[in-house]
Amino acid sequence: DGGLIDTSRFALPEVATTPEDAQKAISEGGAYSVSAVSDRVFGMAAEIANGDPEKLEAMRAAVEEGFRQAGLEFNSATGASGLPQICSDTHDEIMKRFDNLKAQLADTSVAAES
Repeated sequence: DGGLIDTSRFALPEVATTPEDAQKAISEGGAYSVSAVSDRVFGMAAEIANGDPEKLEAMRAAVEEGFRQAGLEFNSATGASGLPQICSDTHDEIMKRFDNLKAQLADTSVAAES
């Protein structure tokens, strides 16, 4: 609809500079934990979709492409053959959130038609 979105709540937190701080950041409750990153990524996608199922699917595709691209870059830089487990866990959590919102929107649509 061309409206502006306040993205400040999706801003990235400061990156840790020591191994100990990095471990805290990716642990449960940390700024880069599965939950925190999922909140930011899915929150922005849901905000952009604004309850429109088609836009939500476009956002899901964009997130999938982002993970695909990140995997290519990571593999190229490290010689690995896949993203670290935390990335897979984050991907799974974000996709679960997409599924849940899609189901909610479908339930709302069915209820509105009744």
